[in-house]
Amino acid sequence: MKLVTRDSHFFKDKGKDLADNLDAEAKGTRGGVDVYKTIRECLESLRPGTPRLDTDLVVQRLDQDVRQLIERDVCARGFQLGQLADREIKAFATSEWTASL
Repeated sequence: MKLVTRDSHFFKDKGKDLADNLDAEAKGTRGGVDVYKTIRECLESLRPGTPRLDTDLVVQRLDQDVRQLIERDVCARGFQLGQLADREIKAFATSEWTASL
């Protein structure tokens, strides 16, 4: 089981480990309990074993597709699109793949 909480009372000495009483109870379960302070930490723990995302390809395709969709409207309003200056992608695998590149 995965538990996501920022409540410091769940943790030992405000660290990453479960408090002693909760840890003892979790060890008595069949699957145990993994505890995380943020959903990001929880999702990143699931990352090993998932296929690597080609972020360069994603950026290239998004830039190309979005540019085609908006360039005419931007030009019609007297503006010009510049080049992509920066990017950041943080992706997490889900059970369903809903996009194709």
